[in-house]
Amino acid sequence: MKRWVSFGIIFASLFSASVGYSFGEMKRLVKVGYIDLEKIKNEFPGMDEIKLKLYEETVRIEGMVAQKNQALAALEAEYQKKAVSGNSDELAKLETKIDIARKELAETVSWGTSYLESLKDRLITPVKMKINKYIKLVSIEQGYSFVFVKGSEFVAYFNTEYDVTGHILYKLKVDLKDEKAEIFRQIKKKKKLAEAGANP
Repeated sequence: MKRWVSFGIIFASLFSASVGYSFGEMKRLVKVGYIDLEKIKNEFPGMDEIKLKLYEETVRIEGMVAQKNQALAALEAEYQKKAVSGNSDELAKLETKIDIARKELAETVSWGTSYLESLKDRLITPVKMKINKYIKLVSIEQGYSFVFVKGSEFVAYFNTEYDVTGHILYKLKVDLKDEKAEIFRQIKKKKKLAEAGANP
């Protein structure tokens, strides 16, 4: 389950949970903490190796793209030289080579981008899952109701005991039902008035 939740949602939960309690009682009911998520990610065991792997692969892909760029630039330079005095057959062959080189360059860039994104996902996703796992475990063990992410409005962990989503949905449904009933009453009232006006 995704754990990053807006502070506004949590505020609504805290407000609902605090109804009927004094501030002192509320302090005993709700325990709030925070985490430095950037520090956790940077100091995660093995993160340096992950960063190094991503860097090395990025450099390798950039080198492949640079080679394709150089090959294309060489063909375009040759075409410019022969465009003045070269015959049409030679120019046609060069144009074909240039088209192929451009296609290969575009394919290399596209493949490289997809590969690096996929590699990053494969390396980073297990890290995120493990971090989220221990955020939840430590929060539960130490009795936290909410654990915020330092420097942001997001929440890394929340106790579902304070989830008021169901209450809000119930109120919305009741309110909508009342609105519909009022609309029908107004329509019925207008209809009666119209009938009364037509039959004085």
